[in-house]
Amino acid sequence: MISEYRRAVLTLFAIAAMPLQCAGKQYAMDAVIAKYDRNHDHGLDLAEVRAAASAHFDALNRDGDTTLETSEAREIVGPQMFARADTDHDGTLSKEEYLALVERLFRKTDTEHFGRLYARDLSGKAAHALLKLIQ
Repeated sequence: MISEYRRAVLTLFAIAAMPLQCAGKQYAMDAVIAKYDRNHDHGLDLAEVRAAASAHFDALNRDGDTTLETSEAREIVGPQMFARADTDHDGTLSKEEYLALVERLFRKTDTEHFGRLYARDLSGKAAHALLKLIQ
């Protein structure tokens, strides 16, 4: 059985490590912002996110046609999200459908309705899904 002293020491170490974990996540999100922030305002507006997503769509489109098949998008879009984004129900995502999904996720992530995402905004399910679509 673990002693009270050991438990206290382990608890203190865990608490002390929390800012490092948060700082690591903050640094990672700052790096994402810096990578796509074309106007250097420390945030991403919808145009910057759409540009990153468009480039990512092109990179994912391995067969060079105009759509993403489920096999090309499998790692970034789950089956339910794919089905919701596939508005013409043809079993593929056109770039327009992909960018519409990106825009919906951007708006969900932009909870303060500034029209711009900052590193602090890039947490939660919508932000996680959005990040997968742009990088």
